[in-house]
Amino acid sequence: DIEPDEEWKARLKRSIEEGLQSMVEDAKDNLEESLRQTGISDEDRDRFKADYAHIMRNVRKLATESYHAELERERNERRWAAGIPVSSGWTHALQQEQ
Repeated sequence: DIEPDEEWKARLKRSIEEGLQSMVEDAKDNLEESLRQTGISDEDRDRFKADYAHIMRNVRKLATESYHAELERERNERRWAAGIPVSSGWTHALQQEQ
């Protein structure tokens, strides 16, 4: 079977989340630090929150892209191992890695 099971997918998600955790923590810390400043305007406060939301969207997008790329890579490896034809682009990428 070329499709990874749900346990494999869950491990992949956890791994990606762990890898991005420091980015999430840094963004949250920066937001909290910015909001603690005295004398900031409502406009600045809104901008800080908007910047944080933008960063979090980017982190979620990166996580999603990483998940799908790694899932596709695993599927291709399983196809290759099973003797099922894979795309020439993937075969070339695999050769480059080795």
